Amino acid sequence: MPRVFRAVAVVAVLLFATAVPSADLALAAAGCPIGAPSDPCLTLTPSSGPVGTHVRISGRITDDLSNWRTQFDNPAFFALVHEFPQGFPGGPSECELGIGSDAGQVHLATDGRVTGSFIVGKSGTCDQGDDTLYPTQPGTYELNIGCHACTVANFSVTSGDLAFTGRPTAWEVAAGVLLVLCGAALTFAGRRHSSTR
Repeated sequence: MPRVFRAVAVVAVLLFATAVPSADLALAAAGCPIGAPSDPCLTLTPSSGPVGTHVRISGRITDDLSNWRTQFDNPAFFALVHEFPQGFPGGPSECELGIGSDAGQVHLATDGRVTGSFIVGKSGTCDQGDDTLYPTQPGTYELNIGCHACTVANFSVTSGDLAFTGRPTAWEVAAGVLLVLCGAALTFAGRRHSSTR
C-alpha cells in the first residue's frame, strides 16, 4: 500500500510541476504576484517605514531585460505612488499622491540582477493636479521606476519619525581622549621640569 501512495504523490508532483511554469513558481516562492514573466518582482528592505527611511532595492528581472534597462537607465520617473480616492486631511478631495524619492538610484546588471536604493521623501504632488506639495501620508505605495505605470514593488509608509541616532561620534571621542592624554603628558612634563630646578 505505501508504494501506491508514493506513486500517487510522484504523479501529483509531476502534474503540478507541468501545470505551473517554473518562472511562476519562482515568483510565487518569492512572494510575488503571479503575472507576466516580464513583470519584475523586487525586494525592498525594509518593506515599511516612515519618511526618511533609507530603502535598499534588490532582486532579479528574468525577462524583457532590454525594456527594463531602458526604464532604469536615467529614469524619468522614480516615485512612490498611492491613490487616495477620498483625499486626505489638508489635501484635495481625490489624489494620486506621487512621493519623490530622495537620492533614488537603480542599476540593472547584464545578468538581470537589480540593485539600488532611495530615501522616502517627505512630500509629493497629486497626479494631474497642480504642483502643490503635500506631506507624505501613511499607506501602501507602489514604487514606480521609469514610467508612471512601471510598478516594481510595494512599500508601506508608516506614520511617525525615524529614531534620532545622531551622527557618528567615534572621531570626537578619539580626539577628546587624545587631548586628555596630551594634557596629562604636558602636565607631567611641566611638573617634572619644575622639580629638577
